[in-house]
Amino acid sequence: MSLERELAEEERDQAIRDLIALDEQIRAGEVPPGPAQLLRSEYERAAADALARLDSLPAQPSGSRRARRGARTRALAYLGTVLLAAVAALVILPDSVQQRPQNGFVTGNEVMQSTSGMPMPMPSAAPSLPADADAAATALWIQANVELFQRNDPEAALRTLDQLQQRPDLSASARQDVAALVDTARRELRKAGR
Repeated sequence: MSLERELAEEERDQAIRDLIALDEQIRAGEVPPGPAQLLRSEYERAAADALARLDSLPAQPSGSRRARRGARTRALAYLGTVLLAAVAALVILPDSVQQRPQNGFVTGNEVMQSTSGMPMPMPSAAPSLPADADAAATALWIQANVELFQRNDPEAALRTLDQLQQRPDLSASARQDVAALVDTARRELRKAGR
């Protein structure tokens, strides 16, 4: 695209923007009718002059400079985004990722840690309450297992298991499982000397 065509297009676009802004100012009461008509005539004449110049210029080739410049800008923006993502993946991400603890999980950047050393490993085949246990009993059972095996807190596990034993609706097989876990918690307390 020639410089002359580019200038004529910019003048045409500016005159159209000025006409639109003038209409908004007239509606808002910012410009009185007399000066508004003078401004409208001036902006319309500028747009007409720019259009006449554009008509007199030879047709622009299909691969105009503005189109090439726009494509180049989009390509550079895309490349910049890809480079930024690569830097984030290589620099920031490795510092944020942590190893998954054995028998545990990572939530965000927090890792479950115990103040009294490493937690005991969960038994590979921990007994589960029978299917007829209600949701509250199952929740207490899970809480006791977490307290004993993950938090290494047999005292808390015994308190939770005591609540579970107090439930009148617990089946005989569930009571056996609870008693076995109580024995395990008491052994752990003796090992710790408590």
